[in-house]
Amino acid sequence: MTDAARATAVAAGRARLVEELGARILATVAAVPEEALHREAEDGWSAAHVLAHVAEFVRYWASQAETVAARERQDLPFGRTHDDPERIAAIEERWREGGERLASGLRSALEQCVATLRGIPEERWRRAGVHRRGRMTVAELVDRFLVEHLAEHETQLGRALDGADRE
Repeated sequence: MTDAARATAVAAGRARLVEELGARILATVAAVPEEALHREAEDGWSAAHVLAHVAEFVRYWASQAETVAARERQDLPFGRTHDDPERIAAIEERWREGGERLASGLRSALEQCVATLRGIPEERWRRAGVHRRGRMTVAELVDRFLVEHLAEHETQLGRALDGADRE
């Protein structure tokens, strides 16, 4: 397998992982009653908070990956931190919505995210930028801020819905 073919397979694999994790999150909340969806867990977040956050961050980080990949200069800053006001506002604005609307918004965000990732040319996955956590290639950015982040929130969602009845 050539380096280009390997890079294409790796990029496609990451997009597929995002799709799979997103599908599992959506399946987890399917048929969950509204009251359970909006009931806050011990960490203060309800399943609805998680859905609102995921819908926001998949778009954001896919866009950041695309930006870093498109730059001619490497090692320029990218990203944000946990306390970013726009991030917080997006969650606060959406978490009270109904389950169908949250799921629809997440579905749309995931589709956009995956399309963005698939649009990054394979040779650009090695481009790098600098986040507060350090230097990262596009591949590392996607792994940390999309794939791993989705997996973390899938687990959090399960805790938030622990004991919830399904309709």
